[in-house]
Amino acid sequence: MIKNSEFLQVCLHSLAQINPKDKLVFKTLKKDREIEVKKLENQRYSVQERGFYNEVFENMDLKELKKLLKILQKREFPRSHQLWFRIVTQD
Repeated sequence: MIKNSEFLQVCLHSLAQINPKDKLVFKTLKKDREIEVKKLENQRYSVQERGFYNEVFENMDLKELKKLLKILQKREFPRSHQLWFRIVTQD
């Protein structure tokens, strides 16, 4: 579990550490809303939002990703203090 205030920092740090095709999953404490960030090849990322809205954002660079994650954090985790965090590896 991580603090909601550390969401962006943890996400960006973890994305730098994982391999392409791996993904990060962030969920609320009740696990009813989530944001999934997948690392693609060549410093590109894909984001899937499941919660208040169900949207997919494909083929984004790091600058676009940071901007989007700030928006999604406010939209999906507005009153959350703690988030479940998990790294899913693809073999």
